[in-house]
Amino acid sequence: MTIGPYLEFDAGEAGVNYDIGATGAVEMSIVSDCDAESIPRPMTVLKYVAEGAEIYSYGGRTYRVPANSFLVLPEGNCGSATIDRTLGPAVGMCIFLPRQGQFCGAADPALIEAPVVFPARSSRLGGVIASTHRRIFSASAIERPALSRNLLDYLDYGMEAFLGEATALMDQFDSVKRATRLEHLRRLNIARHYLHEITDRIVDLAELARWSGMSRFQLARLFTQAFGEPPATYHRSIRLDAARVRMREGAETCAEIAHSHGFADSAHFSRAYKTRFGESPSAARLQ
Repeated sequence: MTIGPYLEFDAGEAGVNYDIGATGAVEMSIVSDCDAESIPRPMTVLKYVAEGAEIYSYGGRTYRVPANSFLVLPEGNCGSATIDRTLGPAVGMCIFLPRQGQFCGAADPALIEAPVVFPARSSRLGGVIASTHRRIFSASAIERPALSRNLLDYLDYGMEAFLGEATALMDQFDSVKRATRLEHLRRLNIARHYLHEITDRIVDLAELARWSGMSRFQLARLFTQAFGEPPATYHRSIRLDAARVRMREGAETCAEIAHSHGFADSAHFSRAYKTRFGESPSAARLQ
């Protein structure tokens, strides 16, 4: 197991050589200006972005990895990488899992053959990656190897479960072709990431459809198939979860929090909150 330093990339740098080792590696990075070739590796690589955005090209397709998301890059892929310079440096983490083919039994073949971007906030695996990045980022040099090792140990079984869940989502789609199901998953992940990032207002279906590159009808149908509820209901739950955190902090009034998360008034907010959590917003103050 290895863990690298915080790496500053300069323009024109061809890349960094990693000593992966038998059990994997975790590399932290702050990419300030980079156009590099992505070297094909006999391993699965996870590329997590905490701030900014990274852009990868593989097999003629472009994969944008915005903040709070991660790219699953199956073994053997090669291409190019850069950042969205309009957003400043890209802060993130690369996780190398060199146990070739270890996830094949858990996933639809499409998931282990082509890159896919996932929102970090919508899965346990994404949450573990994001929280570990935050901890490593602020940890001392002595503490970082243990945190890295814990993450790799978790991914030993967590990655298989995660890909199994993604496969189950793909199985909900009625298309026969694997490539079509994978494309549905990609676009739904774009939509889901957008909903998780916007918690201060309602996102209507037309806006979400434009963002994800789907028709409103297709988005509503596939989103409900995959996640068991329409986008509006899913997004309301996200906004209520965010509001609950602020209610427990106790620094703002119910009306202020309701307005901050796109609810018409405190009465509307209170009804929705009680439906979701089985208690009034004021009860959160006591916890």
